[in-house]
Amino acid sequence: MEINFWVENTGNFPGGDKAVISITGLESSVLRKVLIDGVIANENIVVGSGDRVLITVQLEVLEGVPSGTTGIIKVSASSEKNAAQTTSVNLIFEVRTIHDLRFTLEGEDELSTDDEKSVQFVLHVTNHGNVIETVQILTSDSLRGWTVNVIPEEFELEPGDSREVTVRVTPPADMIQDDTYRFTLTVQPKGMPVAGQPLDLQVTAEVSPGLNLLSEEYEQILVYGLTTIGALLVVVLFFRSRAENKRIIEALEFDAEV
Repeated sequence: MEINFWVENTGNFPGGDKAVISITGLESSVLRKVLIDGVIANENIVVGSGDRVLITVQLEVLEGVPSGTTGIIKVSASSEKNAAQTTSVNLIFEVRTIHDLRFTLEGEDELSTDDEKSVQFVLHVTNHGNVIETVQILTSDSLRGWTVNVIPEEFELEPGDSREVTVRVTPPADMIQDDTYRFTLTVQPKGMPVAGQPLDLQVTAEVSPGLNLLSEEYEQILVYGLTTIGALLVVVLFFRSRAENKRIIEALEFDAEV
């Protein structure tokens, strides 16, 4: 983080004075750097009478400092000729880890294809947080033979950086009718599902006319075959019934003669 403020020499000492800048507090947690008008200050700065300079204080959290660490950093400016007169600013400082992954989708969230071709969605994932993230791209479970491939599925992303992600969706190979597949894509820091961002996507696969015609022919053949089998069963049952009736009649006549 960066804090800017002005230091002005309101005294009247001939030849100007030197400003003494000091920073105290959180020495074990924060790396500090002071710039004067954009130049790193390694010693006291001369500020002429009536002049003023821009002081920039840059603060960087040291590695290993846990999120939630708090404290006060005191920035003081005084005159080398009159050190008793000091102007200071107290900065309340808190170390906070921010996980903030965002994505944008190129094009539409609903696509169409035929039964043989895959389609792809393109995402751009950006790290708006303040830590390096290991990004995971997760998808809901595949259904009905559909497949979803994410390239890449996992990668590291520096704060402020973006990465392109391709999501390739392929219909099942044995489709016999049109199908619409809906699934959810989730972009999240690794191991942190509560920070995930979901995206609902949809792909419709249409069976080609040739396959539709072929399937209709198979349906007709199946209907004709079942009808023929049914008719043959009826004929067989009819003749079996006649033969059974004939045997019963003959048995009754034989009993009557006896």
